[in-house]
Amino acid sequence: MSGKYKGKCINFELWYTDEDEQDLNRIYHTLERLIKQDIDTAITEGCNAVIGLLLYEGFLYKDHKEYYDLLKRVHDYGTQKGIKKFILVCGIVWDYQNKLIENGLDYTIIPFDYSANAMWVSYQYKQLPNWNSNSNKFLFLGGVANRPNRIKLTAKFYDAGLLDNKSAIWSFFPPYTSEDKIGCRQLLPHYNDIQYKDFIQYASRAVDSKYETAQTYSRASGKEWKEKKYLETDFFKDPNFIDQQIYIKSSISVISEGHVYPPAYDYRFLTEKTWRAVINKHPFILADCTQRKEFAKQQGLDLFEDIFIDKYSDVNLEGVVSNVKHFLKVKDNNKELIQEKVNNNYRAFLNVIKGNEQKLKYLQQLFSLTEIEINAWFRQKSFDHLFRIPEFIE
Repeated sequence: MSGKYKGKCINFELWYTDEDEQDLNRIYHTLERLIKQDIDTAITEGCNAVIGLLLYEGFLYKDHKEYYDLLKRVHDYGTQKGIKKFILVCGIVWDYQNKLIENGLDYTIIPFDYSANAMWVSYQYKQLPNWNSNSNKFLFLGGVANRPNRIKLTAKFYDAGLLDNKSAIWSFFPPYTSEDKIGCRQLLPHYNDIQYKDFIQYASRAVDSKYETAQTYSRASGKEWKEKKYLETDFFKDPNFIDQQIYIKSSISVISEGHVYPPAYDYRFLTEKTWRAVINKHPFILADCTQRKEFAKQQGLDLFEDIFIDKYSDVNLEGVVSNVKHFLKVKDNNKELIQEKVNNNYRAFLNVIKGNEQKLKYLQQLFSLTEIEINAWFRQKSFDHLFRIPEFIE
């Protein structure tokens, strides 16, 4: 079958245009032009297959008519040019093959866990730590503060007297946009203004300087991405790696996973926040919704729930705090069980990586892709090579 197709990988994702305001229609219009230009290049190189890459976000924000219409126009354009086969390799994907069929789109989806793979590339030559059962500290790495399982959970630990150097290693970055400042203040109505200010000042902390230099990126426009040169920072060269001492010096991670914004609605994905704990052999509590916890289990991950005592979620944050306290109290009597779960999770991670490699081998053989092309697109530490901020194309 290797002689049937000659394929070319084409980036099907575009998150920004070089403008102050980000308009989805303008982004899609620009993306369509870019994809068609890449198809033209593929044709001149003798290709008859397109491997569309949706590696970083997959269909997370793309389950709507405008994107399906874009795919239809791209398919029609490529078919007219001589393309015989269309593949979509997606980093976050679940039942979208059925959605494509419903929309009359002749694309075949191949799932590829890009987040896990980038973690593997980042850590594969590092000396991985063993679980430190002797530490009585928990680890809580924050991100964008304006979420209940970020600022509100941090405040829960603070109120319980656990946010100190004896009990915790944590990072917390205060809100900086007007919208985030308002949202964060509303999430902590039990503080008066002085108490809130004191909490923010006390909680603010970084575990390294990498993310600190790039923490505002998630709220930036395309124009700001270029002006502030985020992609040139150390963080974006390797956003997964963190000094492993923070795992060595703590015994459980509190994980508040990635958020989704409208029109996205599905939490069935894991980011570096979970995979980083797994690869560093850390027990964890997933302070998240039921849908995400069930998805994690489907990936083979053990959530340590028979160690915990209380129900917990991104809504029931008191349960997160009480379970962390309980874990630290009983871990010494459950060392073997916890170690077994840690080992299971690492094996589950390696199974994901193994599945990824099998898919790369399939793509390479079926579409005559070179090892250089496979490495350039898939075996990367970051997503910076997928990132582009073009001017709007009429």
